[in-house]
Amino acid sequence: MERPVLLLLLLLLVFVAAGACAAAGDDAVEGPHLLYLSDRNFEHDTQAATGQTTGSWLVLFTDPDFEGGKDAELALRKLLEETRDGHPLFAKVDVAKSPKTRKRFSITNPPQLKLFHDRRMFDYSGDWTAETISEFVKQGWKETRAEEVPPEAALGGDLMEAFQHKYSQALQFLGSHPMALAVAGTMVAVAGYSITSGILGGNGKARRRSGKKSARGRKKD
Repeated sequence: MERPVLLLLLLLLVFVAAGACAAAGDDAVEGPHLLYLSDRNFEHDTQAATGQTTGSWLVLFTDPDFEGGKDAELALRKLLEETRDGHPLFAKVDVAKSPKTRKRFSITNPPQLKLFHDRRMFDYSGDWTAETISEFVKQGWKETRAEEVPPEAALGGDLMEAFQHKYSQALQFLGSHPMALAVAGTMVAVAGYSITSGILGGNGKARRRSGKKSARGRKKD
């Protein structure tokens, strides 16, 4: 069984490498870096629904498949560069990679910007310029309808959804990278053949041992 296990590990490495290549291919945006939030750390870092004791957060929800994300991020980074007191905290979420967060905050048309402040959240609806965003952070949020922060979904209910999302991402990557698809397919075929051969070989050996025992028994008789 050592060979099939090794082949399966190699297949896993292909998927990991595929994800790394996809991440490396993302367009870089100049300027100071925004904090990065995801399904794993959003609630832990922001405490958005549990008191917001880490401070106020200005969070940009983006998706590479939607236009406007780069302009929104550039504007936010420019404002971050001009902000001296460190408040609010500036962050972004790639909702294409964080389906739970996307669903939690009903992100249907990214980029979307939300201010988490005073245990509430406020939606930004202005232009993607540092000036208009700055005005929103200073005063504009007071004229915006405050919304309750939705609680984080239970872990158990989202396990299958997260698995399906990762599986879909892997298929999309392999579909756009024929060479990786060919390598992955070959590994799956070889692993399947090795496992099947091991099972059939083991059954054959068992039958031969059984036959030998039966033959010895007949000789004694």
